Amino acid sequence: MIKIIDPTTNIAIDEQREPIIGDYVEEVKGKNIVRYWYSYSAVDNGELIAIAIDAVTNTIADFDDKDNQHTVNENSNSVASGSGLTALYAMGLKKFRVPFVRTDTNRKAYMIADITADGSFSITINFKTGGEWVVNSELLNSELSDEELALFKFSIAEHKFKVV
Repeated sequence: MIKIIDPTTNIAIDEQREPIIGDYVEEVKGKNIVRYWYSYSAVDNGELIAIAIDAVTNTIADFDDKDNQHTVNENSNSVASGSGLTALYAMGLKKFRVPFVRTDTNRKAYMIADITADGSFSITINFKTGGEWVVNSELLNSELSDEELALFKFSIAEHKFKVV
């Protein structure tokens, strides 16, 4: 059963009506009690939240970058932007950490994704060392808490950043 909770007092205010998008709710998931901002598409359908990186700025020209491969300069700002995060915004999530891993050392670097009301996002990317860096579904989901994993998982095509 889903209870609607007053987020300022953490007290149940309505256990009779169905929640609507934007309600703060409490639900038993397995052995856990989780509270979250209700979003029909992410919660009720158990869908993956598909993230699409549509563009990356400040890439180096004249490289044979294929789909989802981007060549950028070390210590230089680029912005990856895209769409698909409307459900997260509806749950009250406006930012999240995006992990990138360097393929030769497994070193992680974290960048911040900022989400807008229409579900679009931007990530300012600045790699401090050269090499090949990747982001994929497995990395994104590894950073989610148990409470978040009970609600959603990310799906993203792997993107490779060649940093020179």
